[in-house]
Amino acid sequence: MRIIRFPLICFFIIASSQKVFAEFSNYGKVSSFNNKIVSDSSNVKENKSYIQNELRKFINFVDLEIANNGNNPNDQIIGLEIISDTKLTTEDLFLAKGNVIARTNSIVLNSDQFEYNSKSNILIIRGNIKLKTQDQFLLASEIKYDTKNKQGYILDAYGSINFDTLNSIKIDNVDDRNLKSRVDFNDKDKSINNVILNNSNNLKFSKQKVKLELNNMQKWRFETTKIEIDNDRWFSEELLLTNDPYNYPQVVIKNKNFESLNKNDQITIKTKWSTLILDKKLKIPTGPRRIKLGELQNLKWGVGYDQNSKDGLYITRNSNPIYFGNDKAELNLKKEFYLQRALLGHTKSFTKQDSSLYTPKIKQNSKFSDLFGISGKLSSKIFGFDFDSEFEINSLDINKFNNIFRAKNTLEKVLFSEDKKDFSKETKLTFFTNYNENIWNGSLGEREILSASGIRIGKKNNTSNNNVNKSSVMAFGYGTYQSNKNGIGTENIIRDRLNILLEKNLSYPLWKEKEKKNISQDYIYTPEIIQKSIYLNMTAKVDLYRYNDDNFQDLYTFKIGPEVTLGNFKRKYFDFTKFSIYPKLTLAEGKSPFDFDQAVDNHAVELTLKQQLIGPLALKVKSDYNLDVNSKKYQKFTNTIYEIDLNRRAYNISLFYNQQNKTGGINFKIYSFNFDGYGDRFK
Repeated sequence: MRIIRFPLICFFIIASSQKVFAEFSNYGKVSSFNNKIVSDSSNVKENKSYIQNELRKFINFVDLEIANNGNNPNDQIIGLEIISDTKLTTEDLFLAKGNVIARTNSIVLNSDQFEYNSKSNILIIRGNIKLKTQDQFLLASEIKYDTKNKQGYILDAYGSINFDTLNSIKIDNVDDRNLKSRVDFNDKDKSINNVILNNSNNLKFSKQKVKLELNNMQKWRFETTKIEIDNDRWFSEELLLTNDPYNYPQVVIKNKNFESLNKNDQITIKTKWSTLILDKKLKIPTGPRRIKLGELQNLKWGVGYDQNSKDGLYITRNSNPIYFGNDKAELNLKKEFYLQRALLGHTKSFTKQDSSLYTPKIKQNSKFSDLFGISGKLSSKIFGFDFDSEFEINSLDINKFNNIFRAKNTLEKVLFSEDKKDFSKETKLTFFTNYNENIWNGSLGEREILSASGIRIGKKNNTSNNNVNKSSVMAFGYGTYQSNKNGIGTENIIRDRLNILLEKNLSYPLWKEKEKKNISQDYIYTPEIIQKSIYLNMTAKVDLYRYNDDNFQDLYTFKIGPEVTLGNFKRKYFDFTKFSIYPKLTLAEGKSPFDFDQAVDNHAVELTLKQQLIGPLALKVKSDYNLDVNSKKYQKFTNTIYEIDLNRRAYNISLFYNQQNKTGGINFKIYSFNFDGYGDRFK
């Protein structure tokens, strides 16, 4: 243990030293002009809307309209409509009691009592409060707000937020003609219905990036005892969030000292500490959080497995994103500690010092600097292009720089895109430069590309008609590559390569059960209805390679086979099976000067099976059975990936291992739903 203790302490010290850079601009005030609500912001499209924004705007609207028009005897005060059983209006007081309905074109509020004192600037709403703005809801027992000092509170708050429509709600251009189109409550608002899976937010503990994609979040429910309001800041000592539409929720995020700050109509959420609770049993601490809605956010801690590059098990810790250049550039850093390397005291991830990168890796004692690494991603915009730079350093020993540093850089621009219900098209231009890239080429094993740079342009089409799905890819690429010579692992060569790719895919339903979209509360193992079906899938691909030394490769690949899905994934035993069998044939002409793109294993059968075992547990196996008589792996299974899944309606946890390149890890998915209604409190 003496080997590991001191490096671990150092890792935690390094991991805990991080800075957060944030830049905020002043928030535009709401004002009244010609009986309309307008925003000082000059760019309406950039405004983000949230129930926090909408309630603030609504209160400002009430303040202005009642103060200016409070003596109007009619229910409607310019753009604000207030209906109640009784109403009292004095010089300083406006009071509505009994079945109160206050409405603008984008918000409706129901309560037992609605009171505004224009002298003290105090607004009080009490009893059975329900507020609706489009498909977002807020329920509470009392709201009190000082419109002059911008302070107040909300008691017993519960509601739902749709992250997909945050930028589409605004209060403006209110007049009598818009009353018929205004938001209103209906009988279906109370119950949760029309539940449909949107997509998933991935937390990956593996060789891949560790991140939570919050911009994919859609409808979530929240609950708290009290929200304190101070200007643009909302604060709660404890606030619960769940993505699960149904009670009892399978996923709850418990947030301590929750703070929601509105600056320039951009919502930033901060918590002192957050805990992820799964099925009210497993608690996963996620630590302090700082989230800008609509942006990516990293999970702090992770674990992964990479035998070839990191000697096995390793621990990661993500820093908060760093923004610079007026928030146009974002840098995400991940610190790594190589646990297995520290425990063993040696490493097999590097070649001998001063030797070629193409020589075999050797066993050598690990230095203190070999126990730490860092990886990151820089994203920015350059002249209308998306720039991404990913890098990885799997040791801090600078004497091994050629061994330890890897980088991939891309500069991309979508030249054309079209997305409709039954088809989508996209044409993209990409410039790339890579350094020290590992490529796994079947039975030839891992091969190294020392450097590569070039250009790609590709066009993708997808169509769907009568359950027949078609897709096509056309791509052109040209670049300069530096790697080892074909068949001679230690000889370095540099060649230019031209690549033309043509690919067609067809998925044809031989049988398909009538499609159902919405799930009910009894779907506890899956977030979506299993679509029982038998599809015939076909792929035809042409890869043409030309090299500047007169070498060439022409590859013609054909793949066809069934994909079968059976079961409902609702019962406890063997109620879900999905398997596919794809015989693959590749006809190859010519020879590459490189090892990394030489065609091998040209005849195989691709096999995939996922089977529910018991309850939420399912086993997935994917492998290729090699039928190429010229291959070293003839009549053997290759590219085998094992995966064990814990499947739930609201989340999925999977443990996987890739036998070929000896990598593995844990994937954690939080599913995202769309649904109507707000349901019952879940605390």
